[in-house]
Amino acid sequence: MIRIFFAVTLMSALTLTAGCSSSNNDDTGGADADASGLPDQGDGNNLIDTLIADTDHRFTQLLSAIETASLGDVFGDVGNSFTLMAPTNAAFDAVPAADLEALLEDIPRLTRTLFYHALPTNTDVFTLTAAVGSELATVAGTGVAIETGMDAGGNATLRYGEANVTSTAGIVAENGIVHIVDKLLIAP
Repeated sequence: MIRIFFAVTLMSALTLTAGCSSSNNDDTGGADADASGLPDQGDGNNLIDTLIADTDHRFTQLLSAIETASLGDVFGDVGNSFTLMAPTNAAFDAVPAADLEALLEDIPRLTRTLFYHALPTNTDVFTLTAAVGSELATVAGTGVAIETGMDAGGNATLRYGEANVTSTAGIVAENGIVHIVDKLLIAP
């Protein structure tokens, strides 16, 4: 009963947060961006273009990792459809330097890790919320738990494995959805 109440409360909060985002145009005359700093829906960007277009440049390390693993064509192909749980630069910075270096040098492990951050379907926040208490299959072929929890500020949050989903309004790209997460999850 408490889990149902918490899920309903979280869904209500997510709905209110998603409804409060606004659009504005950046100073360079580029694509409109919403409150997350990513392009608005319908801009014709694939997942890679969407990460590059982030006005706050929070995904440079993720983009570099995708390039190192030669996965740009996979995540950029509009014939593929993914939900990408995108760790920020801060998430990469939180990994000990030696561990991150070892990961970036081990291409099969890096590929599994990047695919662990991807779901093979377009999964919006409402679908993620409905999946609380279960596991979703990742592109890496392993499951990841979808739970609720509390962030460092004591706010209710949706969790993808050990990572908090920090962007409640998934950003729709031409070939999928981007959700921002606060932790780089190393694939099991």
